[in-house]
Amino acid sequence: MTFIKNASGHLASGSALLATITLVGCISADPLPDRNQTARLTDGRTGSDLQLEEAWKQSYDTPSDAWNGIDALTIETAITAAETGHLVFGTLHTTTAASTVDRIIDQFPAQRQAQIRTMLSTSLKGVIAQTLCKKKPNGRRFALEVMVVNNAIASQIREGKTHQITNAMQMGAKLGMKLMNDSLVELVQSGQVEPKEAYIKSVEKEAFLSKLSAIGIQV
Repeated sequence: MTFIKNASGHLASGSALLATITLVGCISADPLPDRNQTARLTDGRTGSDLQLEEAWKQSYDTPSDAWNGIDALTIETAITAAETGHLVFGTLHTTTAASTVDRIIDQFPAQRQAQIRTMLSTSLKGVIAQTLCKKKPNGRRFALEVMVVNNAIASQIREGKTHQITNAMQMGAKLGMKLMNDSLVELVQSGQVEPKEAYIKSVEKEAFLSKLSAIGIQV
């Protein structure tokens, strides 16, 4: 998830990617069953379907909007709107903050990726990636990875060095950043989630095992 700051300084949080745009009244975005489809938005006031660009043109007085899609046109429209100070909520099916950034950029042809990296580095304010774990004895508990885009991360996005974002996040705990493995370890340590369940949900499994071992917990 992502959050981005608009011109008035408000922060928003979403669930994969966040940018900054104002669309129509109450808008919901349907998931895309086909990668080649354009994201579909529903105007909550009329029930009619809208393209993102159409919705953006129809309203400039709504503080925030949501979109769910991975087509390049939708993403570019959202980023462009974010650059003008609108607040945009978006979701992508990704597992980490760094992979969210990569997913956005990879939707564009190689000759345009440098431009999109630059646009994203100035518009994106954060990403929250989440996963659901089975909770003891029943229910669900989510683990979160939180990235706040500071100068270092913005530079890494702009320069195409997203593989360094994890290191920057480790240094950014004071800003509220957290890696997914750290969140999973906290759930295990607090007794809410079994070690094996957390291990299954972990993306960086070797690093996760090392963190558990350091506190005397085995999978």
